[in-house]
Amino acid sequence: MAEPARTSPLGAREGEPAAERRLGERLVLRERPFVGKLSLRGDAGDPAFAAAAERALGSRLPTVPGETNESQAIVLALAPDEWLVVLRDGVAAAPLLARLEGALRGFHAAIVDVSSATTILLLLGPGGRDLLARGCSVVLTGTGRCWQTRLARAPVLIYAPADDAERLDLFAPRSLALHLREWLVDASGPLS
Repeated sequence: MAEPARTSPLGAREGEPAAERRLGERLVLRERPFVGKLSLRGDAGDPAFAAAAERALGSRLPTVPGETNESQAIVLALAPDEWLVVLRDGVAAAPLLARLEGALRGFHAAIVDVSSATTILLLLGPGGRDLLARGCSVVLTGTGRCWQTRLARAPVLIYAPADDAERLDLFAPRSLALHLREWLVDASGPLS
């Protein structure tokens, strides 16, 4: 018996493109489902830990919360000792998880596959930052950065890629993804 296809929190089926929703004339909302994500914790102040993690990742560990490094995987610094490693679309988390576990054996570190904990809501087009300003208190300036905040009272991680000033990725808890999508749709309308 074949396994059923996975379904994302917003209804996308594995192997099929996610639906897009236009928010006004120039802004598009789309889910990026099934993206591999790893939570990495460890002592960034230990040069041996940092070197081992960087060899396994093929990326430098950013050291200041909010910094990012975009290479083989996208590494988002969440705290001085915590990173979210976001894999490129279609790349499985298991091989990198195994590589990190092997490289960090003996260090005070933790690596957890958190791929299913969140989905990513992708905002494309000008005006995405203005839309988010209607529901979050963080000033979203620059690219190649990430912010942990609340949007419409829901915890989110917002990532602005360095190579695209008109794209924002919102990492939303699975259980709140529908709420956030509906809030974004409502908030994109004219203010009364």
